[in-house]
Amino acid sequence: MSPSEAPLAPRASRRPPRRVEPVVHAGVRYEQVIGKALPEQDDTGRYLAAYDVATGQLLWGVKVYDTPHIAELERDVQAVFFASMQLDAAGTSLLIANERGRQFAVELASHAVRELPAATAN
Repeated sequence: MSPSEAPLAPRASRRPPRRVEPVVHAGVRYEQVIGKALPEQDDTGRYLAAYDVATGQLLWGVKVYDTPHIAELERDVQAVFFASMQLDAAGTSLLIANERGRQFAVELASHAVRELPAATAN
């Protein structure tokens, strides 16, 4: 076998996403979905799913943010996952930050998503 025909050594395209623990509130578990758990979802880590704690049944899912796709690049290197997720002080929204530093609030009652302004440096 010539050097040009030798198989390429496997290489990692990106580091695995940080483990962001689910948030449990009022009998519902909220977690980032990685993989294709929702019919409309792709595998780019930008979806949130809500599950009934007692039954494990999917209650709803929502896309938290868009990520542009560049056709010439592998999809896995373009994925942007959650970096953190927590319940707000009022217990009415989940606050989610992604790996690129963008921040979002997902209202638990309506499932509405809004991007929060970037933190300003003092």
